[in-house]
Amino acid sequence: MKLNRVLVIHKGASLTESSKLFSRVEWLKRRRQHETSLYEVLQALEASVKHVEVIDREHLRHIPSYVDLIVTVGGDGTVLAASHALKDTPVLGVNSMPGISVGHFCISHSDKLKAVLDQIANDKIKPSFLPRMQILSNGRPICTPVLNDILFTSNSPAESVYYWIQVGRKKEFQRGSGLWISGGPGSSAGFSSARGKSFSITSNVIKYLVREPCPLPKKHYSMLKGSISPRGQLTVTSVSEGGTLYVDGSIHCIGLKVGQSFSVTASDQPLPIFLSKKQLGR
Repeated sequence: MKLNRVLVIHKGASLTESSKLFSRVEWLKRRRQHETSLYEVLQALEASVKHVEVIDREHLRHIPSYVDLIVTVGGDGTVLAASHALKDTPVLGVNSMPGISVGHFCISHSDKLKAVLDQIANDKIKPSFLPRMQILSNGRPICTPVLNDILFTSNSPAESVYYWIQVGRKKEFQRGSGLWISGGPGSSAGFSSARGKSFSITSNVIKYLVREPCPLPKKHYSMLKGSISPRGQLTVTSVSEGGTLYVDGSIHCIGLKVGQSFSVTASDQPLPIFLSKKQLGR
């Protein structure tokens, strides 16, 4: 694979936001580790690539067509942010803070990047294609393809949502905290934390899981979890004020009108990404 032009997408920094979670000293330590990783990534790239561009993920709007490879420096959130601007350009994730960040989608650390780049240039490793999901409303996409997960819930964490859920001919009216919807790549994240069972990162099956169901009196729900075949779809109709979709965390936050339906199906745009055999075996 030719590596003439590479775009580096990195995680930015906000002392105001991060200091809510960590002390300023701890934040500075983490930030220093990230910046060291970014520096090492740029050193490795500039030694083997003709043209390198760098952008903060918060400023990313689209991927230039001339780019051969995307290198993300951060964690899974940075890979996810990049994925929403990607169609067919392969991505390589570098975990800038190993030991702190999970790096589920990251094949390398900064100090190992040169070896990975050499393997790519010599065609010893090739990108894998991870399945993504598509969200439709009235038959049209309402956001870019989704790699990790979709959460349908209320815009208020203290309120329940009322909705119809339908898979094939089976349909049910429910009340609860909402739904997790996940493909294989994101099944070890929120879906798993909600007691769903994670499944293969390469699986093109889509699964749903009702979180905190609150059945109406004398009602029993039969659609608390389930799977959608690659050619099938899950349709949800929100009948509550404040129904909201959170896509890949908060990358997309989509408010739904009362009575608005959305459908989730397999996307025809898988994500090309470099992963290790160990990652693909998850």
